[in-house]
Amino acid sequence: MALQFWARTKDFLRRIFRREVAPGYFESDAKFSWHGWLATAPSVWPRREYLVYVPRGWSRWRRAPLLVLLHGCKQTPEEFAAATRIAARADAEGWLVLLPRQKSAANPWCCWNWFDSRTVGGVGEAAIIAAQIKTVAAHYRADPRRVFVAGLSAGGAFAAVIGVRHAGLVRGVIVHSGLACGAT
Repeated sequence: MALQFWARTKDFLRRIFRREVAPGYFESDAKFSWHGWLATAPSVWPRREYLVYVPRGWSRWRRAPLLVLLHGCKQTPEEFAAATRIAARADAEGWLVLLPRQKSAANPWCCWNWFDSRTVGGVGEAAIIAAQIKTVAAHYRADPRRVFVAGLSAGGAFAAVIGVRHAGLVRGVIVHSGLACGAT
């Protein structure tokens, strides 16, 4: 009798206090940097769009890791996110994911300009991505000790540039099929 009463009481309390966990979602924005001018495309405005994936159950009260994913040539952030299935992984691990978008005006194949002399020096597109990381980390209260950059192909080479030139901003770099910073 007491066990049935306790089971019904727990069920009643569970129904009253149950909160549905909010699903993960993408948000888009753009960031500008005065230091973002390119030597190879000086007429291109130093502003890039980005997507942020906010994981399922995210809360401002807990600081989450931030993963920056840099796509390769002829890719979009949406295609890169779908190919890597990063949303499911971010939901499982509680990661915020920043997906910067290269504009075709800066590079006709939508490659990151990791080879640009200003970018290799830490300004150029590196300054734009650094500004995006700072903005997203502040807005979503990401843990500054757990900011990582990963990239594929041209995005991998660009991730290496971010890791070398903005080492105080990121804690780790993952490069897949990319080149070292300054290799041309």
